[in-house]
Amino acid sequence: MRMRHVEHKESRFVEKAKSRTSFVYSALWEMSEGAKREQTQRVLAACVELAKGSREGVQAASTVLSQLTDSPGALNVCTHILDNTSDSTVQFIIANVVKDIVIRHFSSFSIQEHVQLRTYLMNYLLGDRMRCAGSNMEANNSTIRKVAQAVVVLVKRCWLDTSIVEDRAGFFVNLEALRRSGDLYNKHVALNVLDQMLGEFSSEASAFGLPWDFHASCRRSFEETELPRLFHMSMESLHEYVSHPALLNDKGELVCSRRCVAIALKILRWEFVSLGNVMAGSFEMLDQLDTLDGSGKFPASWTAALVRPQIIETVFQTHSLLLPHDISGSTAKLVVQLAAVNGPVFPDSGTEIGFLTFFLERLDGLVSNFTTTTTPAQTNAMNDTAGDELIAISETIKRTLATHSLRTLRQIPILFNFMSSVVRYTLFCIDCMKSALALLSDGEDCAGMIATDVMLEMWARFVEQANSLSQLAPPHDPFATTLASFLRSLSLPIFRAHLEMRLALAEKQVLADADSEEEMVVEDDVAYADQLDHLTVLARLDALGCVGLLCELVGEVKGKVEEVLRGVFAGAGGLDAARGRQVLLERLHWLVLIAEHVLADLGDGEVPTVPDALMAISCNAPTADADVIVTLSGMIFEILGLFSNVQPGSPMLEFCSPLTIESFFIFVKRWSRTYLFINPSDYSRMSKWLASSYSASGSGNQLFDFIIASAQQNFTVWQNEEAVLNAIINLLQSFAVRGVARDRMIQSPNFQQLMGSFVRNIKDMPTSTHSPMIRVLATISTQGSNPELEANYYNELTGMLQMRLTSLVGRPDFARVFQKTAIKNEVINTLEMYEGLCLAADYNTAGTLFRTLVGYLDAFGKLFKVYKNLAEVNLYVLRVFCEVSKMLGLHEAAFEERQAFYAAYTGVLKVYANANIGVSTNISFEEEDRFNDLSCVLETLSNLILVESKDEDRYDVVFYGVNMVLPLITAEMLKYPSLSQKALELVGNVVRHFPSKLLDLDIEVLDNILSVLRFGTTESSVLEVQKLSFEAIMGVACFCVAETRKGVTETQAVFPSIDATLQHLLDYMLFKEFDPDLMESVGETLYMLVLLRHDVYMRLAQQLLDAQPTVERRSRLEAAFGTLTTCIERAAVAGRATEDGMLSLAEYRMYSDGLVLFLMDVRGFLRVR
Repeated sequence: MRMRHVEHKESRFVEKAKSRTSFVYSALWEMSEGAKREQTQRVLAACVELAKGSREGVQAASTVLSQLTDSPGALNVCTHILDNTSDSTVQFIIANVVKDIVIRHFSSFSIQEHVQLRTYLMNYLLGDRMRCAGSNMEANNSTIRKVAQAVVVLVKRCWLDTSIVEDRAGFFVNLEALRRSGDLYNKHVALNVLDQMLGEFSSEASAFGLPWDFHASCRRSFEETELPRLFHMSMESLHEYVSHPALLNDKGELVCSRRCVAIALKILRWEFVSLGNVMAGSFEMLDQLDTLDGSGKFPASWTAALVRPQIIETVFQTHSLLLPHDISGSTAKLVVQLAAVNGPVFPDSGTEIGFLTFFLERLDGLVSNFTTTTTPAQTNAMNDTAGDELIAISETIKRTLATHSLRTLRQIPILFNFMSSVVRYTLFCIDCMKSALALLSDGEDCAGMIATDVMLEMWARFVEQANSLSQLAPPHDPFATTLASFLRSLSLPIFRAHLEMRLALAEKQVLADADSEEEMVVEDDVAYADQLDHLTVLARLDALGCVGLLCELVGEVKGKVEEVLRGVFAGAGGLDAARGRQVLLERLHWLVLIAEHVLADLGDGEVPTVPDALMAISCNAPTADADVIVTLSGMIFEILGLFSNVQPGSPMLEFCSPLTIESFFIFVKRWSRTYLFINPSDYSRMSKWLASSYSASGSGNQLFDFIIASAQQNFTVWQNEEAVLNAIINLLQSFAVRGVARDRMIQSPNFQQLMGSFVRNIKDMPTSTHSPMIRVLATISTQGSNPELEANYYNELTGMLQMRLTSLVGRPDFARVFQKTAIKNEVINTLEMYEGLCLAADYNTAGTLFRTLVGYLDAFGKLFKVYKNLAEVNLYVLRVFCEVSKMLGLHEAAFEERQAFYAAYTGVLKVYANANIGVSTNISFEEEDRFNDLSCVLETLSNLILVESKDEDRYDVVFYGVNMVLPLITAEMLKYPSLSQKALELVGNVVRHFPSKLLDLDIEVLDNILSVLRFGTTESSVLEVQKLSFEAIMGVACFCVAETRKGVTETQAVFPSIDATLQHLLDYMLFKEFDPDLMESVGETLYMLVLLRHDVYMRLAQQLLDAQPTVERRSRLEAAFGTLTTCIERAAVAGRATEDGMLSLAEYRMYSDGLVLFLMDVRGFLRVR
């Protein structure tokens, strides 16, 4: 009975197709036969021109088709052409025209005519002409899809019409009948229509010019009624292929199977509007969600359709069946999406556990089958899908364990069996990476490396979950104990395998291209940061084993380094020996880099402590020699000592790669922050071996002296190697900000030699080292416990700087030679040094540094005037003034010194204004650096605003600068995040700290300020910039409210700009894409603007009401505005207790709740797509 019913449904389509005749749709659209023929010829000629693709022909043809879309009888012309052509190009173009006609002239036809058109197009798809064009379904699929899209547009456009609900249901029944009819072409058509349906109801939706409410209502209804049915259809189709795999021998069936997978994948990635994941009117945000991998969250209504073993079984079997044919990897993505299923679809933990247990069983089978039937070499073969499958399985495992918490996973009986398979799979991924080394010159992008990275990230996240669970678990919890033991057991095997692979890769890269070493090492610190962090998490699970392994490998390398430096390196001479040495250095580099991460955390902003796992094994060591932490660190320092003893001119210097030396000092910097001068009082449990080896009361001072001696020796040997010098300088800077290290360093004879070498040889050293080294020396010589010694250092340093500046500015011929490249570069280099001096400023040193620098401000000003048309020089002058201005906020300078700064900077600003720098002269810079000078001026003015003094000269220079610089800022400039943030910070600071001074600004400047702020609220892509803009607008409004309440009338001059800002804000709230994170900023700003300009708000609301096209929309909007206005007025009554109208948190919450309801209501019908 069921088959007869299906055949009957299918025959209804076919009968209509066979007896099809063209028909006229509406009297409004009728045309004579002659006119139809003439129009038809023009359209066919346009189709020919479009097919040719010539520029002029395409433009003319597009005009003809556009005119057709809006002409009477257009549908009759289109159907006449379709009835008389089998040309797939013509069919494609005309189907697109039909779609446009429906969208643009929907209301010109009755609902019955739209249904007739939909039926006509479906019958046309199934008719002889399309069957002829679609005989090769894959080649002509684009035409079928375009006609199907026109059908789907009609379906969606009529979706909310209740008079055809039954007809719509019949349409989907007939589609199902087509899919199951046994006719391959019919199935292909049905699947294309269904695929287009999913797109039209999601982010691929056509622009109908209709409000969000329409699209959201259609989507919600589609989700509830048809989407489960479509999922069932796709799963049933896939199950048919699984049950009858011989079907795939037919190319047409293979095309259909891929379409089924695409449909199922779209559904599993679906973002349900019924779950409330976006704000009303947020088209773009919903589009972004749809185009990502999907959250995997399904509503409770999907439990019966999705949470079934049969679904899991079908997906895995489909993946196995189609894998050889799956070029795009869609079946693997289907498995990944199934792994991500979560949300209300699991009504209770039991349902989720049952689903997950069955899924893990199938995933375990997939993993085991893959690793037993695939060799690592196959994953690197270009013509094999094994590499893609390797990555896909890794992503599936990662997504599964990231989606489901350990609270759920712990209840899965097979969890540890599955995780054991994951360990073996991780090792297999690493083996695939090793295999790639035999085939590829560079294995970085091979499937094995990608999969290994995914697995390391997965393990790191899983360990974090396990640690959280362990902290919350009761004492002696069996699962937590078993899990900890399991994780500890996998640590060393994975760490060892990865380390072996990394060292083998290092050797391969050196042997393949010795010239690439520098680039390779430069990338290591950045490119592999995440990988090393993830590996570190694993290593610390079995810290004793993994650090012990590092000790073993570093010990081997140390012995070979000693042999090389003694000149008895084992192996052949010549090129082979040289390459062998390079391999040794590269292995050493990676061992030091990995040890650096395993032994110490980065600890940005804080002094990192010894990791608990490492402290524990150190505490448990019976002797210092048995402490692997001390042993490993000691060996690395011993190797550094070996390299540091190589003298300039020594034949062995060729072996001592500067890149290896750089690696050592990067290690020392990170390591020393945790271990050097370790303080036992910072730990509840302290290792006596660490304390005796590294504390100030132990051997820490001797080790520190060794480090400084090594730094001094290498600073001298490698004084032309920028990377080495910068690594040493960064290490010294880390010492300079630590009291015990700084005091020890300033008394060190080796540091004195290093400083002397720097001062004497500064001209011959890379310029990039000057500023940071000056900063180190200034920091050390301005704070510490030995004033006399510090003064000597400081005088030597500042004397050297003064000599360089005087030798330039004081040249008799400076006015004649200042533009020469050598002189210009020397000026820039000197200014960089002074900037380095400024960067040493803090609360303790700002006074000393400011008194030194204030004497040179006039000289800097003269340089600025001389180089007024050379922004690349003037930028450095502006940077020095910017840094000096910060010192005024750190130190209360003498009145005369402050006046000197204000006068000097005013002179600089006058020159800057006349040259209009930042607008016309920076076009030679890189795009992101074009406005660095303007950013610098903006930052300096903000710094001066924040200075706590009542100097009139400060007001004068600030507002001279504000009046001068803000008119230079254009909307185009504000597209640069750094510049826009500086500009908005300046405006915000003016509003907050000098609100009364706003009225002293030129009205044009005030208008420009608010114009800049309006731009920042909506056009910036940086959330912080948007918040700053709203904050500044609210500040202006608060000031005006306070002044108005005092009876001050001068603020009325700014009201036109305030009114424009209020209108801008309403437009943004109601019609633009809206980030929910800005709700508070928007709400506060709107409240203050309405409080200030209530009448204007009412007028703008009335204009919006008058613009509504229907009485229904006007009534709805009027009611919404009435509710919002009531909320604002109630809040305003509460806010009268404060001078500026600000609300308490409770008062604001009452208002903001009303605002949210208002936006959710009106944006749904005001925002249009």
